[in-house]
Amino acid sequence: MGEREPPHPDEPAPPATAIPDAAAPAATVHPATSGAAAPPGPSTNGIAVAALVLGVVALATGVWTVIPVIGIVTALAAFLPALLAVILGAVGRHRAAQLGGTGRGRATAGLVLGIVTLAVIVLTALAWVLIAGASAALERY
Repeated sequence: MGEREPPHPDEPAPPATAIPDAAAPAATVHPATSGAAAPPGPSTNGIAVAALVLGVVALATGVWTVIPVIGIVTALAAFLPALLAVILGAVGRHRAAQLGGTGRGRATAGLVLGIVTLAVIVLTALAWVLIAGASAALERY
């Protein structure tokens, strides 16, 4: 039982694609040892991600600029991240063009958030200067 008889000399040999015995262990192929390398993933645009993060931080800090007294501190705290978001957003958009569009949306979002934050800071500072000037002019009369 379980032993095979040798093939008769007049019979052809079994085909090479014969179904394996149920008792024989199945060969397992592991992806790491299969010899085929995994295709590389898409490149990431780290500059675009940094621009987006800095833009969000700048906007979250810069929205408080319109509040008197606190606004001076928040404007100073939001200015640097907003400026960096604008710079990195522009560089990230250029890099996205080199990478086939990877990160273009993130870079654009960081650029826009940085510009909006800088606009809020500048317009608020201008408004406070005008208000202070008008107040000083009214006190003279």
